[in-house]
Amino acid sequence: MTPNAARRPDLVPDFVQAMALPDGPRLAVFDADGVLWQGDVADEFTLGMIEADHVNTGALWPEYQRIFEVDAAAGCRFLLSFFQGLRPAELQPHVESFWRAGRRW
Repeated sequence: MTPNAARRPDLVPDFVQAMALPDGPRLAVFDADGVLWQGDVADEFTLGMIEADHVNTGALWPEYQRIFEVDAAAGCRFLLSFFQGLRPAELQPHVESFWRAGRRW
């Protein structure tokens, strides 16, 4: 069985509803790596970087989508290649700007 076959994203809302939540501060946990669905924060950030011409990989987007459909883990690895050559110090301002822009995530 492939990892994709074991995924049941349709059960996530039921799972969340069934959780016993204590009173007081709570923690929210999000899938932010494309494992459960496409169109997640990694996709949004990458598309923003492409649109702003911070990475020149827009032509690879359809290839990413094709790979992701077949193998999500391989798709995630491929998506990370869009940022190859960017040092953390170069990427950090873009990450900060992304989160300060009032994202729905």
